[in-house]
Amino acid sequence: MKTNQYVTWLSLVMGTVVLAGCSKSGVNAAPLEESKVASTVTQVFAKAPADTKEEAAACVTAFQGADTSLAFSQLQRMTTETNLTPQQRVVVTKAMQTTFKKLQTAAQNGDSTAEKTVHDYLSSR
Repeated sequence: MKTNQYVTWLSLVMGTVVLAGCSKSGVNAAPLEESKVASTVTQVFAKAPADTKEEAAACVTAFQGADTSLAFSQLQRMTTETNLTPQQRVVVTKAMQTTFKKLQTAAQNGDSTAEKTVHDYLSSR
C-alpha cells in the first residue's frame, strides 16, 4: 500500500514537472491521445534519416506491443538526438508524456516493471 501511495505521489509530481517543462519551451503541453501515438510518430518520422526512422519504428513497435517501459526508454533516448526537426521533437515529447501516463497507470495497478521505470525516471530528474 505504501508503495502505491509513493508511486501516486511521484506520478503527480512528474506530471507537473513534464507539463511545466513543456510550457517553458513553448510546446503545447497536451499529450497525444494513446490511440494516435503510433500513427503520429510513424508519420512524422517517415522522411527521417534511416537510423532515426528505425529508432522511431522500434518505439512504435514497443508501444503497440504493450512494452510501455521499453517504449518510454526509447522515447527518452530520442530526446537526446540532435538531428530531430522541431516537429519531431514535439511529437517525441508528447508521445513520451502519453507513455508516461500509461506507465503511471500500470505502476498503480501493480506492474513492477512500470513501477521501476517510473521510479528510475523520477530519480534521474
